[in-house]
Amino acid sequence: MTVMKKEFLRSIVLTTTLASVTPIPNDQASGIVVSAGTHISSDSPRTPFVETFLAINPRNPKNLVAASMVGTEGAVVSRVYASRDGGLMWQRARSATDVNPIFKGADPTVYFDSEGTAFFSTLQTEGLGISRSTDGGFTWGDPIIVLGGHDDREFMAFDDSGGKFNGRIYVGAATRIIEKNGKRHLAIDIAYSTDHGVSFSPGTITTGDWQSGEYLDLSDPLVTPEGKLVVPFESYSYPPLPGPSHASQLWTMVSQDGGHTFSPALPGPSVTTAEGFQMLKSFSFPRAAIDLSSGVHRGRIYITWANYNSKRYAIAIAHSDDLGMTWAPPVVVNDNQSEGDPANPAIAVNKDGVVGVTFNDRRDDPNNSCFRLYFAASLDGGETFLPNTKASDNLTCPMAPGNWALETSSYRVGNRVEFAILSVAGRWPNGGDTQGLVATPDGVFHSAWINGESGVMQLWLKEIKVDTTKMMQSPFATHREYLGGDLSLELTRPEINFATHIVSVRARLANRSAIAIPGPFLLVLDDMDDSTLKNLQVMNADNGVLARGASWSFTIGGKGSLGPQEKSDERIIQWAFKGNLPEDNHVPVGAHFIILGGSAQ
Repeated sequence: MTVMKKEFLRSIVLTTTLASVTPIPNDQASGIVVSAGTHISSDSPRTPFVETFLAINPRNPKNLVAASMVGTEGAVVSRVYASRDGGLMWQRARSATDVNPIFKGADPTVYFDSEGTAFFSTLQTEGLGISRSTDGGFTWGDPIIVLGGHDDREFMAFDDSGGKFNGRIYVGAATRIIEKNGKRHLAIDIAYSTDHGVSFSPGTITTGDWQSGEYLDLSDPLVTPEGKLVVPFESYSYPPLPGPSHASQLWTMVSQDGGHTFSPALPGPSVTTAEGFQMLKSFSFPRAAIDLSSGVHRGRIYITWANYNSKRYAIAIAHSDDLGMTWAPPVVVNDNQSEGDPANPAIAVNKDGVVGVTFNDRRDDPNNSCFRLYFAASLDGGETFLPNTKASDNLTCPMAPGNWALETSSYRVGNRVEFAILSVAGRWPNGGDTQGLVATPDGVFHSAWINGESGVMQLWLKEIKVDTTKMMQSPFATHREYLGGDLSLELTRPEINFATHIVSVRARLANRSAIAIPGPFLLVLDDMDDSTLKNLQVMNADNGVLARGASWSFTIGGKGSLGPQEKSDERIIQWAFKGNLPEDNHVPVGAHFIILGGSAQ
């Protein structure tokens, strides 16, 4: 062994921090329970569905509304389903009149306001149409046309802050406008309603200073606990510059006066996308959420997207505590090491501040075509994520014959009329460009997702429960006494393996006091320092946690206490990492632990 290698291993001193890390493969996190699922679109089992959205009535959490696009009769239209019993039974919604059918549009969204009124929006030929429902989403009034431009992917937001603009409803979209030089590009257009969505203000073009050729995609607008409106969006060049991948930029704007004026756009994380069909397979709009819980991260905003790393895609997430002025480094959510590309993430934050992310993941298909729904949770404000949970049993294969519903379109180019025939499978191999994810007041996550186990992509509902007590609080709930003053941690045989990318050390607890100390004992990871090993993450904690809160129990040879000068049985503590030997070999691993003992009564 070389001198450098000896020094490298000697510097595994266990002092580490919760930096932005990439999760590593592990068993599914204990404490996450996924329901069997409910078939929402069972009335149309042979019709392919894509692109989902979901809303829950705050006045009645048993009342859910889901929306999706469907390919049928040579066109793509939208459908809405409603449930009164928490998602067990679903009924397709209808229009209150036949004067102006409301379901002809695309890019559907559904929401509830604080009074229990439901909203459904689509992009229609005339513009962005918004309909209201006062019976929980089962019947819908005729749409009003908002903004009125050539819009793309709209979102809504609702001010429930109790402040000056409480009750205000916001709607936004990326709107096509004409520059003075005659070239078209997109800008963000925001409108608001002060009468519960009966009418909306004229749209406000908030980003009209972009260079010609710059296009924008809107993300979910967010209302802070103080009533400020935060508008995240993404900018990119179109047509894209030549090359195998393309860079774009995330931004945020803030309005403090109810959507009248906006701050200059502040740059956020950068985004990289592939080109061609690989980009389409993983395409998604950036999705955003805000923590409105009473926890320590109240007001924190999150944004997630699919990011390309020159070989494959990964689901990235970043957070900001100052409304986009600064951002924490992005964290990778999906923990697989295979080449399968994930797609279409959605994000929500529940009442406990738990961050939930769903995404369509192809890790289980060697052909990188079919996907399953996966779920990941963060208990520390998006700093780290627990092991991914497989949320569906069977693969969804967008290219299956049952998904080849066709859509036709025609348009004029110069003095010619051209047409195109598209398929649902070819246009939405990602399952759609949005995915529905919300949390009910009891903290349970609900996912509206595309399930293709029958050979046809269908709209389904999943419930996902995250038991934070079981995963994070149990080490401290069952072991109250801190024993760091009486017990010491002895470390031996540090090892690092660059073939398996595992670093490990053997650990014992030693009693240096003059009295016997009753067990059981628990070693809990309390914090980690910066490491020269890249993407360091706990591997083998007894509770399955990957970072802070990871715990290992220590036995005493069958005895109930550790006598003076005695040592516990030995445990191996392991971390996974990426990369090779770093140039700086000082402190590759450093962690802070708490030693607990004495069962709580």
